Amino acid sequence: MAAPAAMTVGGYTPEIKLMTLFLGANDSVLPEFNPTQYVELSEYKQNLLDMLAIVRRISPTTRVLLITPPPIDPRAWGAKCAAKGRKPDRSEANTRRYRDACLEAFYEAKKTWGASLSMLDSWKVFLGRHGWSGNASGADVQYELQQVEDILSDGLHLSLLGNRLLGEAVLQAIQTAWGTGASAAGVEGGNGEQEDMSWVALEKRVPWHGAIDVDALPQSLFVNARRYKLN
Repeated sequence: MAAPAAMTVGGYTPEIKLMTLFLGANDSVLPEFNPTQYVELSEYKQNLLDMLAIVRRISPTTRVLLITPPPIDPRAWGAKCAAKGRKPDRSEANTRRYRDACLEAFYEAKKTWGASLSMLDSWKVFLGRHGWSGNASGADVQYELQQVEDILSDGLHLSLLGNRLLGEAVLQAIQTAWGTGASAAGVEGGNGEQEDMSWVALEKRVPWHGAIDVDALPQSLFVNARRYKLN
């Protein structure tokens, strides 16, 4: 993966305090049925590592929350594919392989990133609702079809409940990793001070969509860029 040049606005590179990386649902299709979206497993993992390396190089104080691709409901997705005259292009087993590769990428990158990188395993979020308990790595997480029926709208995309559960889990993961009193002490901002990264402490960096001047991008979108320049 080629590293992009850092985007500058008014001579400054806007600093990203925190970002999420949530990829793999489309990469994990079965290649014999959907070669267009398919990304080979080792390439998927390396892409995650490359993306993290790019962020680390361009914005070294950025915190990243890596999120595993969620489980699927092959029965519901298969029915949707059949209704469109296509063969089902996903399986629970293959999706799990990409989820596991995402975990592997996290543990490898964590050696370099330290407290600035954290992980949210979406399988634990959704499957753990029904009393799942496993080891720290989540290697033995148990998949049951009835556990994912209500968190997916069509067997692949998150439903209202699925989005709510994941959203709540993301906020909790941020609070746990980088909120006030978090165990990830030692993560510093660009000014050398400890920062509370919980969602309630974050101020708005860009204007609401209704306030953006579409004829003056990116100046309108990054109106506060000078306040958040990299040191």
